[in-house]
Amino acid sequence: MTIDSTHFEQTNDETNHAEAEADASHFFFVDAGDGGVPPPLDVVERAYVARVLNHTAGRRLAAAHLLGISYPTFLKRLRELGFDRPAARSARQGT
Repeated sequence: MTIDSTHFEQTNDETNHAEAEADASHFFFVDAGDGGVPPPLDVVERAYVARVLNHTAGRRLAAAHLLGISYPTFLKRLRELGFDRPAARSARQGT
């Protein structure tokens, strides 16, 4: 399941607001869920990381640099957030 800043459904009024917010002055936008309840932090973090990776055209080292974290820490967060799944053992061994 891919989660990005458009993951949360919006009403017409919210869509107009979101479009206004998504202009060049805003890098990331997540709308509140039903009843204005904010989404869980892991959902926001996953959407933000997805946005940063999109911004860097998938370049992980550049994304880590933009996020201000080390590359090994970034790789660990990718695994924790479900972006990276370790390769199957047979695939790594070429069998």
